[in-house]
Amino acid sequence: MRRPELFVLTMSVRMVTTLATILMTGACLNSCSEEMMLLGNQSTTKQPSSLVIDNDADGSIDEPVSVSGTFLTFECFKNPETQLNNQLIHCGFENESGVQQKLNMVTEVSIPNLPRDDFFKQESTLLNFQWDIWFPADTDLTNLKVIPLLDNVPKTLKVKVYEIIKDMPEKTAELILANLEDYIDEDNDYFSLTPSPQTFDNVSGFFHENEPNNDGGIDDQQTEVESCLTMWVRTQPRTLGRPPFVTAAWNDESCAFDIRMQPFACQHNFNPMDWVLSERLGNPATSLAEGDPCPQGYHWDHPDTEEENEEVKRLSRDNAPANEQFQVWLNLKISGRDTDNNVILLDHILKQQSAEEMAE
Repeated sequence: MRRPELFVLTMSVRMVTTLATILMTGACLNSCSEEMMLLGNQSTTKQPSSLVIDNDADGSIDEPVSVSGTFLTFECFKNPETQLNNQLIHCGFENESGVQQKLNMVTEVSIPNLPRDDFFKQESTLLNFQWDIWFPADTDLTNLKVIPLLDNVPKTLKVKVYEIIKDMPEKTAELILANLEDYIDEDNDYFSLTPSPQTFDNVSGFFHENEPNNDGGIDDQQTEVESCLTMWVRTQPRTLGRPPFVTAAWNDESCAFDIRMQPFACQHNFNPMDWVLSERLGNPATSLAEGDPCPQGYHWDHPDTEEENEEVKRLSRDNAPANEQFQVWLNLKISGRDTDNNVILLDHILKQQSAEEMAE
């Protein structure tokens, strides 16, 4: 799969044009005023904060209490695009004139009852929102609360926080929908839990020498017995003039191999370089009845790049018992051979359901 640049979101020319129009016309998000939209970041002296929490479940906006100093409200809105595979919200600070303002001193949020691995927060470049936050398709946003951490804002800045995620106002939704191209690209990258099928020609360097060799031959269904792939850690014994050493590379193995139960390679849902081994041991033929074997926030996958492959090799070597053969199941199998081009075809074993399939 193509991996996203997690912390970079490039504005399209169309987006810049729209934002320029906003500046020239004085348009704002929830109400109109003489004040222009601020596109630069705002910063103030770091001091303890003043915070008013709004717990209204319906998210209705009350008139702010009269206070000395500047008053802002913090709100999160659902992205209005209904065709995204995943869920996206936009959060930000709005002044009394309805203009979005960024606060450099506010960098984190708390989402109670939701593990940090289950959402991805990035700086927003759209309409001066503070953040865009992505959630998997099956996350229930109905009662989810998003709370900015305001420890570093000054005493003179009063912030009223509306925790419940709201539907986006119509005028703001129109501006969002006019500049959705970058978000559609990201939607195809984030939460893409199904690994991309590959061919032997672009992963040949990942295998041990003389692998894959289908040592088990052909079964009654005329398919290769050794069709599942593993990261195989091999301990090479000491020989004359050479000390013992450990190597790790891909191997083809029977999907029902059960001489020793082995773990599965689990990749983080957001960070392609974060890998762990599953606590569940077994093999692909008998251990997938309960679905994905990986812990929450991770999914069963295989390396897509040399960098990812090196990380899985390191993880496998670090967890291999001393002086024993050790394998880690990859979510990849041999699906056929293109003999004309001398290419082995690969496919994934466990295919994650799309949002549309789960809704059926």
